[in-house]
Formats: sequence, C-alpha cells, structure tokens
Amino acid sequence: MNIKLPAGLTLQLSEQYQSKTAFSPNEGGGRFRGYGGSSNSAQGYSTPYWYLDAAVRKDVMKRKGSITINMEDIFRSRRQGSYSESSLFIQENERWRNPQVVRVNFSYRFGKADTSLFKRKNMNSNEGGSDMMSN
Repeated sequence: MNIKLPAGLTLQLSEQYQSKTAFSPNEGGGRFRGYGGSSNSAQGYSTPYWYLDAAVRKDVMKRKGSITINMEDIFRSRRQGSYSESSLFIQENERWRNPQVVRVNFSYRFGKADTSLFKRKNMNSNEGGSDMMSN
C-alpha cells in the first residue's frame, strides 16, 4: 500500500498474515517402513504468523533523487513455527527471520532512458527483400 503524505513524503506498508495451517499426512514411511512405525508422516500444524514492513521515501534534488528509509518487522513478530506429533515423538520449533532490519537508501535518476538505441535500425541493404547472406 502506498500513501502520499504532506511534505512530499510517500509511505509504503507491506503486511502478511498466515493462519494456523494443518499438515496433511502423506503416504510413505521412509526408511522405517515395515518396522512398526506409522505409514503416515507426523501430523501437526504450522503456527500462525504475521509481520509489517514500512518505508518512507522523500524525493530530493528537484525529483532527480530520493532517500528511502525502511524497516522490516516493525513489531518484531516475524516468527514461523510448527508443531508435529506422532506416537514416537513431539516436536516444536520456532524460527525468527531477519528481525527488525533498518535500511537507508539513496537513489539518483540520471535521466530518461533512450529506448531508440535498442530498436533495430532499418538497413538500406536489406530493403526490397534481399537477404544479407546472399551478398
């Protein structure tokens, strides 16, 4: 989401949420097949997680440059986890990913790109259906 603020500032917000998600059993059993273990994988779920990132940008130097400050995981909530259980074990884990990173960026626009340089020029020797290979 982009929001224009006073004083030429732009605020950008990015949020993600994933609810608790159940793991589905799959067939197999891997290397323990036939040794009294279950033929299904461990049953469990991934824990819910959410995060919010934000950035503020200010154009400078007559809009030829911009300064951006952004912060990931503002509320320090970017944690993913899971819970698995079988008749042999219970397993819980939690993983933190890049908690609260702050970046400052400056970018400068040198001018408009001249896309005509990349267009194929019409060659006079190729007019009239003649092929360059037959010359």
